[in-house]
Amino acid sequence: MDEAKRILRYTLPGLVYLILLIACAIVLKPILFKESLSATVNLGVGEIVGGFILAGGLGYLFSITYFGLYWIVMRWTGLKHIYNHKNVLNSLEQQGKICIYYPDSSPAKIKDNREAWYVVNVYWHSRVKESRAIEGMTNKLDSYYSDITSSLATTFLAVIWSFGTFIAILNHDVFPNASTGGLAFCFALYGLFAILIPINWYRTYKSYEAMINIAFVTEINKEYEQKKKVVDLFLDKLKN
Repeated sequence: MDEAKRILRYTLPGLVYLILLIACAIVLKPILFKESLSATVNLGVGEIVGGFILAGGLGYLFSITYFGLYWIVMRWTGLKHIYNHKNVLNSLEQQGKICIYYPDSSPAKIKDNREAWYVVNVYWHSRVKESRAIEGMTNKLDSYYSDITSSLATTFLAVIWSFGTFIAILNHDVFPNASTGGLAFCFALYGLFAILIPINWYRTYKSYEAMINIAFVTEINKEYEQKKKVVDLFLDKLKN
């Protein structure tokens, strides 16, 4: 099952890239619809496998681009990390249930989301084997939410690349008699994908964040009640 997810994670963005171009080509030149139907009927196993390999290769390129851009954005912008665990940590600290320290035991103050993510992440993984709830949620988050968010982001890049290819094709007069309505449909199609995908990506991330925060607060409260003392958390001095 995991292998199938990984394959789809690479092939789906590539398929979206190709399908958008094919859809626009058919709209701008309807005769291609009849030709594509005839070609589809005559497709062999080799052509189908070749198409999936091509889609997978494109998806792999989109994936590399996404992760490269992700770390560049995280490093050089004020958005240190999209997850917001800072408010949860501040609330628990104000309640007197946690204290955050640097490794040298000096008090630490969380400055941004990246540092908050680090503190929560270290605590979370230190309790994976001790807490069935955290262990079960970790498996679910790693196998489900990570795949969805990465796939959505990579698909968004595929839409952008596909649109760039579409513009390049138009500039070469491949569709000299394209109707205004057909062009409007194609632009609207790309625009729809460009809006919906980031919305779904952001909502998925926020759902991921909420689940982690709930589980984290639950574990801290449980540990605080069991030990009847403040829970110590640690923050390494991160480099930018």
